[in-house]
Amino acid sequence: MFSQDSNDYPIVFTRWEGMECMNYSSLIYAYEEENIAVTGEGTLDGNANNDNWWFWCGATKYGYNESRPGRQNPARAKLHEYMAQRKPARERILATDII
Repeated sequence: MFSQDSNDYPIVFTRWEGMECMNYSSLIYAYEEENIAVTGEGTLDGNANNDNWWFWCGATKYGYNESRPGRQNPARAKLHEYMAQRKPARERILATDII
């Protein structure tokens, strides 16, 4: 089971919706590695619920409301803006814009 604490996920070079940026590490992360596999029986449980992670999508059915910080749409818009400006990928730091 993975942590619900965003502080447990370092800011790393990654892609969000196909756009390069600096953002939270995924639950499993390997940069410039080859032949990586997750094998065996069991479940990779991201430990998400309406109080942790899901509400970021902005849907009320997942616990989002206007008084709650964390909606990801502003960060997505900012990333699109950075792309249009051709800002270098390592300067597109988004993790702090989500929480």
